[in-house]
Amino acid sequence: MATCLTAPKRPFLALPSFVPSSCPSITLQTRRHQSSYRRTKQRLRVKPDASFGVSSTQFHDQIIHNPPSSAPSVYHTPTKFLPLDDVRRTLRGASMNNGNSAQLPSVFKTSVEKRYHLNPSDIEEIRRLRLSDPMTWSRWKLAKRFDCSPMFIAMRYNQDGVQNVGWPEKTDNCEKNPGEEMNEGGAFHLDLALAS
Repeated sequence: MATCLTAPKRPFLALPSFVPSSCPSITLQTRRHQSSYRRTKQRLRVKPDASFGVSSTQFHDQIIHNPPSSAPSVYHTPTKFLPLDDVRRTLRGASMNNGNSAQLPSVFKTSVEKRYHLNPSDIEEIRRLRLSDPMTWSRWKLAKRFDCSPMFIAMRYNQDGVQNVGWPEKTDNCEKNPGEEMNEGGAFHLDLALAS
């Protein structure tokens, strides 16, 4: 029996898998995978739709209007494609001509006039409510009730010396020795005592 051997176009020693290398990633980078240039180029060659080709029955130039598939809207149809007697053509012309820059709203927000309507009894009530139940009476709820900004409540809250409840605070052990335990229990120290 005769066997036929075919020799590769490149010598065996020129192939990257037969060359010993000190770094195995070099041989992995030179290998080709399934996504080669030829295969990806073939997948990008998509035949155009038949409606976009030149028709033998029509001899004049034409505009192809191919809107996206969505719910029809009056504003999506260009004016060029509307009939001359269409009502939408006159409505669009009237709306474009009426625009006056003096009638447009301002680009910048109007500055809100600051009001100083809270008296000392209201501030004491805010402080009392916040100290009694800080989870129920949040800054936003207090600001809404007393018609002021949450920033004002936050300033009063910090000015009274009340601690934020529920947030962990770093202890001295944590800041000095970051690799060791934070405190005896191995957790953050949580100060729930409210200063008055």
